[in-house]
Amino acid sequence: MTKKTLTSSSLHAPPLPTLPFDLITDILCRLPVKFLIQFRCVCKSWNSLISDPKFAEKHLRLSTTRLVHTITYSNPPHKYILKSYPLHTVLSDLTITNQIAHPIAQLEIPWKHVVRFVGSCNGVLCLLAYGYSGFITIRLWNPSIRKFKKLPYLGKQQGEMYGFGYDAVTNNYKAVVVFDDEVNVYTLSTDFWKSIQKFPFACVSLYSLGTFVSGTINWLVSTTQYFILSLYLGSESFKKVLLPDYGVVNGFIYLHLEVLKDCLCMVVGRDVWVMKEHGNNDS
Repeated sequence: MTKKTLTSSSLHAPPLPTLPFDLITDILCRLPVKFLIQFRCVCKSWNSLISDPKFAEKHLRLSTTRLVHTITYSNPPHKYILKSYPLHTVLSDLTITNQIAHPIAQLEIPWKHVVRFVGSCNGVLCLLAYGYSGFITIRLWNPSIRKFKKLPYLGKQQGEMYGFGYDAVTNNYKAVVVFDDEVNVYTLSTDFWKSIQKFPFACVSLYSLGTFVSGTINWLVSTTQYFILSLYLGSESFKKVLLPDYGVVNGFIYLHLEVLKDCLCMVVGRDVWVMKEHGNNDS
């Protein structure tokens, strides 16, 4: 072993060059998720950065990888298992069996709950779980950084309508539960539920899960006619949107709301109508 002696020149050596924090952020946003999970251990500032929802949003926007999420029930060990796979591995014809066997993230939920997807936005998933008692719990999961959050207990049984989305006005994620005409909204930044107003229409939702697009959560509902009920997350107010002028729509025609190229679209039978500007029927 060679003995080393500190010299005056080594003590006064120039410091190693450092990158601006904005540049570090830009570099990290372009890295695969498996590296980001490891890099959270580098230092506190990196852990805080990578765990920030804004970072996750930017990473998703720059990423060319899209995820597919599945829920399966495993018996044993009596658990619901939520897995996330890169989309290209699901669509690939090459060694697809080996690729699907290795999801990028996995979450297990005890079997005593029934689990459903409420929605997803910017890579964040909202999950609804309810047990035999009927009381619900809602959880948020970010598979990219494997962060999990259980929302405060709402103290409600199963609701009639649910939704999840992102409010760009206040830069907040929001979850919505409608129960007995009471509209409950959860805001991530405050970690708090509040009741905003009574449900504005005496109508029945065809599907309990809302569709998020352009800062709104949308449900297909019916009274004497079918229409779309939109909740604007920024103002937390409702608006009625009429269906396309398709003619007579009866209960035997398949109706469903979807999102196509960031636009709300309406599936009517075998036709797909796209609303290019949300809330503008002429579009």
